[in-house]
Amino acid sequence: MIEPIERINLNVNYDTYHTQNVKHQRTNLRNIINAVSCISITALINVEHIYQ
Repeated sequence: MIEPIERINLNVNYDTYHTQNVKHQRTNLRNIINAVSCISITALINVEHIYQ
C-alpha cells in the first residue's frame, strides 16, 4: 500500500524530533556527569586542604 505523502512527512518529522530529543538528553546527561565530576574533585581538594 502506498502511504500518503502527509503521513510520510509526519513520520519523518516525528523521527527527527525524537532523534533531537535523544541528542539533547545525552547532552544533558553529559553535563550532569561533568558537574558531578567537578563537585567531586572540588570536594577532594577541600578535604586534602583541611587535613594538611
